[in-house]
Amino acid sequence: MAFVLLIFIGMSGLLFYIWPTGFPDKDLVVTSEINTELNNLLLAPKFKENMEYFYPGAINEASREIMELQLNALVKNLINGLKKNPKQSFVLSNFKTTLYSVSEYDSEDRDMFLNYMEQIMGILKISSSNELFNVWRYGLPIGWVLKNA
Repeated sequence: MAFVLLIFIGMSGLLFYIWPTGFPDKDLVVTSEINTELNNLLLAPKFKENMEYFYPGAINEASREIMELQLNALVKNLINGLKKNPKQSFVLSNFKTTLYSVSEYDSEDRDMFLNYMEQIMGILKISSSNELFNVWRYGLPIGWVLKNA
């Protein structure tokens, strides 16, 4: 019965809204090199065709610009906020807020948002979203389900 309830909560989207971003938490070391990499990402054009990820690019330039603005706002929030709060929970909380705002995009664009967020995690040496991405994208902590299957 608990599994059925989890499936229902996940498919309804409710699980994403209640999914924690602060457990487990970890301190981050934010160096000048990391800030440089985040600034480079901030300046780079985004949501253009990328065959490495089989991404055809945004459907039109207006959409691409909106998505780029949202991702750039995330990166700016991280650059500024990590100075005071260098924690994984701060990053994941900002990811979650951004993911709320892009939930209505088509699947290729949502996947590309996740790819950019994974790039940010790589820059910050964060090894896991603690299933946040899977819960947002698929409704369930798929990694935990597969690990315990």
